[in-house]
Amino acid sequence: MSNAFAVDLDGCVTSWSKGFSTLCNEINPTAPIIEHGEAQAWRWQRWYAPELSRRAAERVIELAWRQVKLSRDFWLNLEPLFPETMGLLAEMSDTQPLIFITRRDGIDPWNQTVTWLRKQGIREPLVYCVKGGEEKSEVMDKLGLQLIIEDSPKYVTEDLIPAGKSVVLIDWQYNRGITGEKLLRVPDLATALEVGRNMYQWN
Repeated sequence: MSNAFAVDLDGCVTSWSKGFSTLCNEINPTAPIIEHGEAQAWRWQRWYAPELSRRAAERVIELAWRQVKLSRDFWLNLEPLFPETMGLLAEMSDTQPLIFITRRDGIDPWNQTVTWLRKQGIREPLVYCVKGGEEKSEVMDKLGLQLIIEDSPKYVTEDLIPAGKSVVLIDWQYNRGITGEKLLRVPDLATALEVGRNMYQWN
């Protein structure tokens, strides 16, 4: 078995919530800018911007998504979620294959993603942008991968666990309550990477 494993980006490596909520705030200054750990649920329409009416908040979210899809630099401008772990991520990418598997929209999201990772010190990032209608487990099967670092309750419960994949789940409010025989919950990216490095002992 290869020692390669998959790493999701948004919510695991990048602070997607802060980047997206910053867009929302630019559209409507009443919409708050939030840190990733403040996201209460996976579907933002259920909780984001209580200062606004539900209809107004949903409109802000819709307009922000529209901007993401038209942007040439949204993914380039995201902050690292765990800046203190970027050195470890770069070091590990030099010693064993890490495949970054992510679902992103926008203008040339693959190139934005590769450029961002290079800026973090990852010299030759291996990136796969999941296409519409494609599942992460299918991509992992093509690449011969069994383990992924992930945060999304949707991907974990609807795709990865049913497909028999091993998941290292970074703990956030929006994914609590998810359990599974091949799922291990960890507090941060550094711990997740160490689990990946020791995947044979875990599996």
